[in-house]
Amino acid sequence: MMFGVCEVRAVACLSYSPDSQLLATGADDNKVKVWTVSSGFCFVTFAEHTNAITALHFMENNHRLLSVQFVSLAADQSGEVICAGTLDSFEIFVWSMKTGHLLDILSGHEGPVHGLAFSPTNAILAPSLWDKTVRLWDVFEGKGSVEPFPHTHDVLTVVYRPDGKQLACSTLDGQIHFWDPINGDLMYTIEGRRDIAGGAYILAGGSSKYIFMYDVADQVLLRRFQITHNLSLDGVLDFLNSKNMTEAGPVDLIDDDNSDTEEATTEGVLVYSIDESFIFDPSDLDIDVTPEAVDVALNEDQPSQALILSLRLNEDSLIKKCIFAVGPIDIAAVSSLIPHKYMQRLIEALAELLESCPHLEFILRWCQELCRSHGSSIPQNSRNLLPSLKSLRKAITRIHQDMTDTCSSNEYMLRYLCSVGDKK
Repeated sequence: MMFGVCEVRAVACLSYSPDSQLLATGADDNKVKVWTVSSGFCFVTFAEHTNAITALHFMENNHRLLSVQFVSLAADQSGEVICAGTLDSFEIFVWSMKTGHLLDILSGHEGPVHGLAFSPTNAILAPSLWDKTVRLWDVFEGKGSVEPFPHTHDVLTVVYRPDGKQLACSTLDGQIHFWDPINGDLMYTIEGRRDIAGGAYILAGGSSKYIFMYDVADQVLLRRFQITHNLSLDGVLDFLNSKNMTEAGPVDLIDDDNSDTEEATTEGVLVYSIDESFIFDPSDLDIDVTPEAVDVALNEDQPSQALILSLRLNEDSLIKKCIFAVGPIDIAAVSSLIPHKYMQRLIEALAELLESCPHLEFILRWCQELCRSHGSSIPQNSRNLLPSLKSLRKAITRIHQDMTDTCSSNEYMLRYLCSVGDKK
């Protein structure tokens, strides 16, 4: 999927919402745009900044979005403090999220604070510094937790493993260092320089057209993603170290979990997946929830049960099959039986059908009956339903515009034909 068709300037930063439904991008046109991941639709633009946006961050517990014109930005897991790093004064500013007051200034660095990352398990902040070190700070105590981690080159980015027991640091010479953040020990290093370029894998990129995936434990290159065919970019002509790669990559080292990654490029925001097969992502699965059970319910003329089973399976083709299996006179009754927790998935399916299905009146009847049956609960779940409702509104707006153009064209044609007939 590609975002940014309407972008005029280069995308400088991006951030996913905690539920992965929204994607925020900041550009050098001083604007922040928020996109719906499922549809690629930009539904809101913030233009309050007076300079280029350099850092974005979604808060973990809600849909609050932070945007700054500092070089780096991070918020702790509790959402109580916000930290931003500077390029000129080499300091880290710490603010209170509740009051907006400046709490502390972490100083002592000898280079720009290029990146910030909070530990997932505590309030330890790890900045990537252009003074060839990484220093861990306890933001509530205002002091370093361990001695600085030395590197041979400037540190570009840092990222914690999800359990907080490992810290990965990429440096200017193309190496990735893995540290024990508790004891301060260097665990191992990946040499990525010759490739020109969490959990068990890490992604890295450099001045080339590729993003590389490495296996952390074995320190080998697993897969590369080509992000552009733009021949005007530096790094399109490269020399790849294929020591540990076949044409398809060592697929036996990659697990079966579906993983997505996103990159900000001069061509927009690109989203990649290492899994090209069918995505099995049930929302409420047990031993009785199967495709066969859906077919049995349809054969027994129980469309409401079949639809609920398909929503629990979260299989797109089955959901749409069950939607069409409901007769027009039964839509109101079936809509009233849909549990609130499946509303988002059902609305997403209806929005997709409006984009491609010729049965407009049938799908619009579904939308109308859902609003009537669940109208009181929609405001209470607006945060979860907002992305799917935006997609639905986008589809309805497009259809309305198409029909308006068609009707206007027909009206003028009929007027012309009538006027020609009167003259004869």
